[in-house]
Amino acid sequence: FQMAICQRDTAIWGLLLLTSLVLVWLGRRRRLRALPLWAYALAAVPMAVDALTQLVGWRESTPLLRTLTGGLFGMATALLVVPLLDEGFRELREG
Repeated sequence: FQMAICQRDTAIWGLLLLTSLVLVWLGRRRRLRALPLWAYALAAVPMAVDALTQLVGWRESTPLLRTLTGGLFGMATALLVVPLLDEGFRELREG
């Protein structure tokens, strides 16, 4: 049986999970700093360009390009969100 999967979504969620696990492990030893919002936006640009140029029909994206751009975005999402969650949970424990 064939099943359709989204290469980009798989890369986003896979790298989000892996990066989050690494950050949680590192966060036990020291406080983590969240990725600045400008860097997060910059990490989203390659994925947006890849998706939009394919959507308007200028070119066809490749599975490798979808994996790379989605993985970059997933990693950046973890680098932004996990440190913020860690900080919030530390405040709850200490407060």
